[in-house]
Amino acid sequence: MLARLARPAALLALSALLPLTACHTHRAPKPVIDDSPLRGSEAVDRDAYAKLGYRLDWSSFGSFARGAGLKGVYPLGDLLALQDGRGNLTVLREASGEKLWSAELGNPFDTYLGIERDGGSLIAATSSELRIYDIQTGEFRTRQPFQRIAASGPARVADVYVMGTGSGVAYGHLLRTAQTGWAFTLAGPSTTDPVLGAIDSVAFASDDGSLTVLDPGSGNLRGFGRMFGKPGSSIDAGSGHYFVPSSDQSLYAFRIDNAQLAWRFRTQTALTNPAVWMGDFVAIQVPGTGLVAINTATGTQRWIAPSVTGNAVVLRDGKLVTFD
Repeated sequence: MLARLARPAALLALSALLPLTACHTHRAPKPVIDDSPLRGSEAVDRDAYAKLGYRLDWSSFGSFARGAGLKGVYPLGDLLALQDGRGNLTVLREASGEKLWSAELGNPFDTYLGIERDGGSLIAATSSELRIYDIQTGEFRTRQPFQRIAASGPARVADVYVMGTGSGVAYGHLLRTAQTGWAFTLAGPSTTDPVLGAIDSVAFASDDGSLTVLDPGSGNLRGFGRMFGKPGSSIDAGSGHYFVPSSDQSLYAFRIDNAQLAWRFRTQTALTNPAVWMGDFVAIQVPGTGLVAINTATGTQRWIAPSVTGNAVVLRDGKLVTFD
């Protein structure tokens, strides 16, 4: 780490106030070295991001509880929501980073599942309810209790919030009526977030190794798939497939319309990183191997980058950006 001179202006002022000494053995004091880690915008390697086609536009800080790290960043159109691990929420203007408001969402021991925007409302989902705020002022409006305790989700389609539970039941909560619209018994607990494959298709990867595809509007079964282990991380969807990393050392691709197996890519270790759909390939970090790109249509390996760490985030000018 490069050392930095701490408070140079303060040091100069102090030296000017001290009387000069006649002692010829006087030595100038050593500068104070600040070895503390770089923070905020200081920690951004601008040159590295410039090579990827990005530049720092602004920096800002959320109102977080002491010792609480960043849990999630949620784009909300012209606004941006930051949430810490104890339920504190900060809303910024996306264009400038200006803080619009901040609030404590509730009990710091609640499990927070996600944040959505519905017109002029901000909707925060916890494991037990939806909490609705005015998106411009942060004023609390109302809450909608769930009839079941959610363990994953939510995924939203129009008026329906779709969630999974630790008791193995998937259900849809209706936002407009604040009631449960449907419930479906899965083959096992669902603690991995459900993923929308299309407006009429949502997948639940259960801890027993099954994949259940439902119609999010009605809860009707559309298809059922099977793996030999539980999902190792979050799943993704694209190009007509659901992509599921499994603890059975395989990446699976199931068809969106009926959950039938399209292909299976075997690895040397259990997969514990998310599968990220990148158009004509799926990128996944394989422990002990590196970043692997798998052809979306065929399930064959395209390339391996052994020295690359982190999970794929985005393609930018033909370059794959990862974050660790």
